[in-house]
Amino acid sequence: MFENYLLYALLLICVAFFFYITFRKYIHTLFDPLILTFISIVFTTVVPFFLYFVGEINLELTLYFAFAHLAFWLAFLIPAKKEITFSRLLITDEKKVAYILYISLLLIYLILTIVSYSLLGIPLFKESRLEVYSGSGLGLFARILPFAQFYCIFYSFYFWENERKTFFSKGLIVLSFIIFLITGILSGSRASFFVFIFVYWGYSLFFLKDTKNIYKLYKFLIIGFVITLFSFVVKSNDYDILT
Repeated sequence: MFENYLLYALLLICVAFFFYITFRKYIHTLFDPLILTFISIVFTTVVPFFLYFVGEINLELTLYFAFAHLAFWLAFLIPAKKEITFSRLLITDEKKVAYILYISLLLIYLILTIVSYSLLGIPLFKESRLEVYSGSGLGLFARILPFAQFYCIFYSFYFWENERKTFFSKGLIVLSFIIFLITGILSGSRASFFVFIFVYWGYSLFFLKDTKNIYKLYKFLIIGFVITLFSFVVKSNDYDILT
C-alpha cells in the first residue's frame, strides 16, 4: 500500500464521492450515526479495488464484489423513500411507566453484565471480544443488554432535561452514566462511547426535533476520546499495563 499510496488515495476519493452522493440526503448532522457507517463503508469498499489494481486479486472477484455492492445499495435506496410513521397510541400514566421501565432495565443491565463477567470473563481482557458469547448459551444476554443500555441512556437524557430533578434523581442519572462508561471500557470496543452520541442524536432529532441541540455532544467526544485511548493502550500492549 505504501508503494502505491497515490493510487489508494485516488480510489479513496472516488469511492468517497460515490457514497457521498448516495448518503447526503440521509445524513442530518455531523453526529448522525450514518457518518460512522459512511466512513467505515468507504474504507472497506476501497480495499478490493485497490487489490485488483496492484494485481493481488483477479477481475472476476472484483466484478463480483462491484455488482454485489451495487445491488445492495440499489436495494437500500428504493425503500428509503418511504416516510417513517410513529405510533400515535397513548399510554396511560406514561411518565410513570417510562420511569419504572427505566429502573427495571437499569437493574437488568447491571445484573446481566455482572453475571456475564462472572461466567465468561471481561471482554476487554479477551483475545477477541466478539467471541465472548460464542458457544456459551448466553447469547440472549447479547440481545437484551444493548436494548437496555439504549433505553436507559435515552431516558437519562430526557429525565435530566425535562423532569424536576431531586438529589436522588440526579444521583441515579449520574450512576447510570458511570455504569455505562465503565462497561463501555470493559467491553473492549474502541467505539463504545459512540452510543452516547448516537442516542443523544436520536433524542434531539426525533424527540426534541431540534438539531441545534445536538452540538452539546462535544462533551461526550472528550469522554469518548479518553475511553478509546485507554482501551487501545490496553489492547496494544497485551495487557502489560495491568501487570
